[in-house]
Amino acid sequence: MKLIADLHIHSVLSLCGDFEMAPCNIVRRVKELGLNTFSITDHNSIGNLLPFKKVAEKENLKFIFGMEVQTEEEVHVLTYFESYESIRRVWNIIYKKLPAVNNSPDYFGEQILVNDNDDIPDHNLFSLLEISDERDVKKLKEKFGFLKNFNFVSFSDAHYLKDIGRSITVFYLEGKENLILALNRGKVRIRRICYDE
Repeated sequence: MKLIADLHIHSVLSLCGDFEMAPCNIVRRVKELGLNTFSITDHNSIGNLLPFKKVAEKENLKFIFGMEVQTEEEVHVLTYFESYESIRRVWNIIYKKLPAVNNSPDYFGEQILVNDNDDIPDHNLFSLLEISDERDVKKLKEKFGFLKNFNFVSFSDAHYLKDIGRSITVFYLEGKENLILALNRGKVRIRRICYDE
């Protein structure tokens, strides 16, 4: 048997992982390159491994469970496991030792969990995603399929009085329903309005 492999690939879950590093995209690229084996080795995390395994199996690729473990000394160790159960046992030990640091998306990236369709599972956990007025929602949704089920809004992000209302969102509710409840039920129409300075 001949294995042509890349065993050090990060998903969208890893620090600074690009939005395109989702299962279907990575598997497509692995196949384009003629590889038959790959591993996802996210930093101290295994959250996206099962969706990658599922997509790899559909495409007859060998998938190896991996994780890049970062030590206190800043050493990065690539670890590989035969089964998800094995890597999960080790991850449980590592997780307990990780420092309690909140993610800073501007510094570390978004660190997103995805499913085997490149969607963010349980998207109803997030009612809205704010987008700056320079971005085009339609293009983002086309480029990153996992964003297709989200509601996008724009707000001013005001740090100065003059900036309040620079960008607003109009919500159209059915009746007098609570906004958050309506959003979670998908019963709201949204229109973003961005004003020039």
